[in-house]
Amino acid sequence: MHIADLTIQTDSQYALKCFTIWAPVWKRKGWKTAQGKDVANLALVRALHQLALIRVDSGLPPVNVEWVKGHANGRNPLNDAADRHAGIASRFAQATSRPQLFEGKEAPILLSA
Repeated sequence: MHIADLTIQTDSQYALKCFTIWAPVWKRKGWKTAQGKDVANLALVRALHQLALIRVDSGLPPVNVEWVKGHANGRNPLNDAADRHAGIASRFAQATSRPQLFEGKEAPILLSA
């Protein structure tokens, strides 16, 4: 593995397909789904897509996205840690009455184009 390689592991087929398949299509269609609906989690999807493009435009290799089995009971320590941290973040958002933190409505990622 080269130092500039970047691999994102996810246990979500939806997240994987958003990143690898659907985002370029949605962008061409004005960020609409095949059914003409708004893309869910649009701010996050657009930001990740834009960051991936910036990476390639900078001469770095494309982001590699891999699917990993979720809830594998200790067989994937990184996935287990991600689940724990997501739970902590969710409980924090609920406890502080700020669920919008995880709906892409607060502190949007701002990127210059």
